[in-house]
Amino acid sequence: MPSRSSQEILAYLREYVRRYSPADESEYPTGGLEIATFIRILFHIIKDLEETHVDDLELSGPRVNLLFRLLWEEQRGNSQGLTPSELSHNQHVTRNTISALLNGLEEQGLIVRELDKEDRRLFRIKLTDKARQTLYRIIPERLVFIRTLVSGLSVDEQQQLVALLAKLFDSIHERRCPQGEVTLRDNGSSPLMED
Repeated sequence: MPSRSSQEILAYLREYVRRYSPADESEYPTGGLEIATFIRILFHIIKDLEETHVDDLELSGPRVNLLFRLLWEEQRGNSQGLTPSELSHNQHVTRNTISALLNGLEEQGLIVRELDKEDRRLFRIKLTDKARQTLYRIIPERLVFIRTLVSGLSVDEQQQLVALLAKLFDSIHERRCPQGEVTLRDNGSSPLMED
């Protein structure tokens, strides 16, 4: 698919809504579609850029993201690690994909699998010291890389965008998880922070 400018995308979306929803008299009938489309497109572009940016220890973007997730869990006090199923859910990939990622990380000496102390049918995935050292070395590089992605916006624009995205997140999250449906797990973690 050829690359399109933001203006071409907007024109297409507006024509799409005009054609398929001509009776829509709302103040900004294309707003929701435009926002959702740009969020989706940006997600995929950033994901592709992240995957090509990381070449440390032959770590793919998905492997690095998995390691970041395990480090984040550790820093939140989760010393038991995560199960492959939890990682699959967190990373939005199939169990087969997680299995392949874990096998590769294990071969690289970046994770260990340990039997769950309470349920011997489960394995818990934990970082090795080598993984922590690698992550602490590449985190600053990654932060610089991510900052360059948004450098086309002024600091004020970045702050406005973050505030608007946070407001949109809260609004959508409220529709997805009405009051009272989300509770903390026994370990104090929230399913909201899994994604």
